[in-house]
Amino acid sequence: MNKRTLVHPHAPHSETYIPRVLPGVLGNFDMTMNFVAVVFLVVNSIRVSSAGPVSIFYWFLGLICFFLPALLAVGQLGRMYPNEGSTYNWTYRGLGRFWSFFCTLLFWLPNPVGMVGVLSMAFYFLRGLNSGWFVEPWQQGVSIIGVIVFVAVFSLQRLRVIQNVVNIVVLLNIFSVALVGLAALIWLLGGHQPATDLASSRAWAISPQNMSMLGVVALAYLGLHVPAISGAETTSKFSPTRYLFWGSLIVVLSYVMVNLAVLLIEGPRVAILGPFAIVDMADQVFGKTVGNIVAVINLAAYPVKCAITSSIFARLLMVASVDRFLPLGLCKLNHNRAPVNAILFQTLLALLFAAVIYFLPYITPLLNPQTLSPVVASVCLAMLTLLWTLSTLVIFINLLVAYIRDRQKFHQCRKVPMPLIWLSMFIGPFVCVLALVVVFAASEAENVLTDMRWQLLVGGLTVICLILAFTASLLVTSEAAWQDQARNEVSST
Repeated sequence: MNKRTLVHPHAPHSETYIPRVLPGVLGNFDMTMNFVAVVFLVVNSIRVSSAGPVSIFYWFLGLICFFLPALLAVGQLGRMYPNEGSTYNWTYRGLGRFWSFFCTLLFWLPNPVGMVGVLSMAFYFLRGLNSGWFVEPWQQGVSIIGVIVFVAVFSLQRLRVIQNVVNIVVLLNIFSVALVGLAALIWLLGGHQPATDLASSRAWAISPQNMSMLGVVALAYLGLHVPAISGAETTSKFSPTRYLFWGSLIVVLSYVMVNLAVLLIEGPRVAILGPFAIVDMADQVFGKTVGNIVAVINLAAYPVKCAITSSIFARLLMVASVDRFLPLGLCKLNHNRAPVNAILFQTLLALLFAAVIYFLPYITPLLNPQTLSPVVASVCLAMLTLLWTLSTLVIFINLLVAYIRDRQKFHQCRKVPMPLIWLSMFIGPFVCVLALVVVFAASEAENVLTDMRWQLLVGGLTVICLILAFTASLLVTSEAAWQDQARNEVSST
């Protein structure tokens, strides 16, 4: 039976509505490219590599204890409930209306903020090309606002058009990573000594000084359930297992390859170069022309990453709108079958956030203009990490509830031995909690924000998001219950 006809008697209305109005155009290759676009960000690998050789250990620790358990959970739930919405739909099935909307808001809220944080990272590359570019906050703000508007216009196109561009840019990004890996090999074969002492046992030791890297690794591996939001827009030959396998393989190899190349070619210089290290490595081995190509490819990855996440998260708002959690206007489609109002709404929030952050220093000089961009990026990504880690924690809860409520279907959809699933249910949540503590405890912008100010800022923003999500969920579910009661009373009379 086609997956589009499998509807639970108590399933949300969106399960039947979305497949009727949105075409199934995404195949395994498309979803694999979306997975890589959402999860992989080269700057994460550069940041982790600053810890030295132990950074390689952190990548594999995160892989075994966090990434693989989350992959098993997403794969199992995706096979059981191949519907639009991922976490929203899975939580609706397992925990009911209130918690489904609450978790949806937690999942969605970092998107407008994270868009600004991700785009602010592009200035690292631009400053590497020319230190005089985009120094002033207003220049950065105007640029980010312009890119956000472009992303919104692009997100309103047909999904097939968006997907074709995403596929091309992601393939080019993978090509640039392969170039960097080849550069490291040529560097060693050319007789150069590794820039980092890999033989030192102390360099491989976990210490309080490098424990913060666990939070960066957690951030790097987050978002693997984002592509699953488009679960109802896939073709009949789509396999959740296949795209998760190939996508995760590409992501892990890319992170480790870039990290290892930085250790071999750059070493301690990465602290000065920052994300521009990936361009500098290509410059040293292949020359300026290839380095410029790598720079352009990596710059293109930022707006494309924002475009695909904007398009996907707009569908999350659309699903919640169809099920009467949000105003019905958010499920309106344009002639390209894109949720136009949902895209415009989250774009407006991103524009507002960018305007406040980048033009505020001209009203109240809270921060030095030269340190504004990295602080914005660090705080935004830390908040995104906290909220998305909580969202990932909910996935493991949904997995346990799905097993308890429908064991027959659970085993029918299961592709891995049950002991592995039980292990993932135990290890995954534990690492989620550990990552929350690590991200919250230590400042990622220690030159500007002390640990206490970091905790107040990041923790305060996160708590505000939690309160907003909880309050909105109470109001929405109460209103829906009142409307249902009124409708039943009218029908009974």
